[in-house]
Amino acid sequence: MAQVPYTGVPQVQPNLAPTPTEHIDAPLAAFGGAVAAATERAGRTGQEVGNELYSRAIAMQELDRQAAAANAVANFTDKVGDLDVQYRSKEGKAAVDGYPQYKEDIDKIRQDIGSNLGDPYSQRVYLQESRNIQSRAVIGAGIHAGDQFKKYQIGTAQAVIDSGRKSVASNPEDDDLYNQQLKTNATKADDLQALHGWTKEQRDDFETKANSGLVFDRAQALARSDPVQARKILDAAVKDGKITGEDAGRAGDFIRNHNINVTSRVQSSAMLNGEGYHFGEGKVSVDRLYDAITKNEGGGNYDPPHPNVTHIVNGQKITEHALGIGGVMQSNLQPWLKEAGMPAMSEDEFIHDHAAQDQLVKFKLNQYQDQTGSANKAALKWFTGNPNADLSASDGGSTAGQYLQRLNSHLARNASSSDLDAISSKRANELIPNDSEFQLHFQYHVQAEHSKAKQLFNQEENDRRNTIAGAIAPGPDGKLVTSIDEVKDPAVHDAWNKLSDQDRAKYSRVLAQNAKGDYAATPQNQADFRQWWGRINDPQASDDDRKKALDQEFATMPMPWSDRKMLMEGQKKLFANAQKNPALGHAMEVLGPMLSDAGINKKNAEDYYQFLGTLHTVMQQKIEDEGKLPKDEDIKTIGAGLLRQQTVKGWLWDSKEPAYKSEVPEDERPKIIARYQSAKGFPPTDKEIQQIYAAAVYNQFYTKQKSEK
Repeated sequence: MAQVPYTGVPQVQPNLAPTPTEHIDAPLAAFGGAVAAATERAGRTGQEVGNELYSRAIAMQELDRQAAAANAVANFTDKVGDLDVQYRSKEGKAAVDGYPQYKEDIDKIRQDIGSNLGDPYSQRVYLQESRNIQSRAVIGAGIHAGDQFKKYQIGTAQAVIDSGRKSVASNPEDDDLYNQQLKTNATKADDLQALHGWTKEQRDDFETKANSGLVFDRAQALARSDPVQARKILDAAVKDGKITGEDAGRAGDFIRNHNINVTSRVQSSAMLNGEGYHFGEGKVSVDRLYDAITKNEGGGNYDPPHPNVTHIVNGQKITEHALGIGGVMQSNLQPWLKEAGMPAMSEDEFIHDHAAQDQLVKFKLNQYQDQTGSANKAALKWFTGNPNADLSASDGGSTAGQYLQRLNSHLARNASSSDLDAISSKRANELIPNDSEFQLHFQYHVQAEHSKAKQLFNQEENDRRNTIAGAIAPGPDGKLVTSIDEVKDPAVHDAWNKLSDQDRAKYSRVLAQNAKGDYAATPQNQADFRQWWGRINDPQASDDDRKKALDQEFATMPMPWSDRKMLMEGQKKLFANAQKNPALGHAMEVLGPMLSDAGINKKNAEDYYQFLGTLHTVMQQKIEDEGKLPKDEDIKTIGAGLLRQQTVKGWLWDSKEPAYKSEVPEDERPKIIARYQSAKGFPPTDKEIQQIYAAAVYNQFYTKQKSEK
């Protein structure tokens, strides 16, 4: 085959004439077009499917992130709820103080939960939604804190008022504290007005009530110790408008009750203790003044130790001491003896002459009292040389005021019943003028306190005398004690040392007689024995007869020891019975207001003693039944029962009378007499018959009431 060499360059010029066109109308499918189209369509479909799958994958991933964010928000919401519950349980200042910590805690919870989310998308969604929840929670907590802060301020203001009120009640006599609290009440009323949004009227009303409560508490507290001052404070508060009418009424009632009870008790004790010097304001008998002065000076002893004192006498400074029972100064002895018309004597002779001491002291005291006009001024002149001396003046030991108080205490102890009534009536009117109820109650208190004090004093003296009398009585072998030194019992020596000089002298004479031998029985001393034995055992003895029997010194009487011993034993029993009177005196004191309302007092002696006797009978029976003294509540029940009106059958009409005055039916009289005769050995008096029947009437009622209860 021929070969044409290749040169890379065309060798023939192209024919520019067109090639004849040959058109063959063949379908695309003949060349695979359908397949290509199908393939194209298949490709598009695959692409669409891929796109869908990708989109769905992305969507599922977003849903997962949103779910994580939603769970985180839910977790945050739960923790915020728990935190909110804890916080809102706080009140007052605790809520205010806890608010900053609450905000820190909620923010920390939000951040902690967000930090545990794994991708930024979840965190972004969570932080956005939790921020709204956090904001709402913080706003709510802030409102709670604000409300509680307001309550805290209100509570604090009220607490300041209440605390001040208690402080004033604890120190009711402190005027500065009271006035300061009034200012505090005004300030706190202003504070509360701002907090509550009160009007001026509401604010003023609050202050008025706060001040009223303050005054009420102060007056009530002070009334327990000083009702008179409490009354003054209350009256001043009423005048100044510091207390409401209702509180003033309640406080007034409280003060009045304490005036009657507390003032009577406190002031009666003070008066009997010598405070106020009431018993020496006027003249007293020279014997009473002598007794009070000598008790003051030497305790009733004729040769007590007196300290040296330095003072000016007739322009010269001298040192001297007092002498004897009354404390007569050495420089006064000779001039006073001469003035009294008594013979001159040495100091030693004066000390050993008890009668001379008594005579001289009484002479000068009587003179001083006549010159000055009262026992108090006479005592001041005796103590200081000046009847108008300053009460703070002192002799180096006691002041003049203390001396006067002791003097009045001694005068009170020996005051008569009429003196007590007169002085206590005057004192009651000084304390609460023109109040008859208080006056009567005060007099009862004074009489009762005086009786107790005197009985205690008498009991102590009686115990000492009985101790000495028992010690110097014959022993089982009949041997008589001739000296107190022979007795080894320390209690006997203690009683001997506490005896007054007068009593010691009496028992010294007994010891001297013992040294000579016992007294023999004589017609005279046997008659004396029977007389005193009758006095001691007389059931109808008067108070004066009993007093004589109690005051008699049987141990020193010139009769055989066996007789003296019987009389002393009888005296002890009589004294023991007399000591039951304080219970009756206390009962009359408790019933004082009740008796006052019923018009029963000593001015109406018949009714008074009739009630007293019946009350004593009932109380004795109650003591025997129960083995103890009745309580105040029981005494009031007894008193009410005895005062209860009873119907008395009459011939024409019935009448009413109190139980304690119940007339004895004729058929009951012989029964009472027989029972009394059997128990006592002698018949009762008409008065005792009536009292026994009245007590029976009361006891019948009381037993019935008790049974029904």
